[in-house]
Amino acid sequence: MEASQRKIQIPSDAPEGVFLLGYELRKQIDHLHPSQVEAMLAILRISTAMKVVEPAGLQNAGRRKALREQEAQM
Repeated sequence: MEASQRKIQIPSDAPEGVFLLGYELRKQIDHLHPSQVEAMLAILRISTAMKVVEPAGLQNAGRRKALREQEAQM
């Protein structure tokens, strides 16, 4: 069921590259060749085969979110 969800919500504090990826995918998804889909899936699955190190942008986004939550509680 999870794989059949039709909407993806990108966190507002995600790095710009994540938004650009979503935009390009949305524009081209109806025209992708099956080999392109398989290649993208293979790339996304690499992280499950190796230790994932978050890019600095993602680490900083998490810190910013935690700070905002702390400030909201004050």
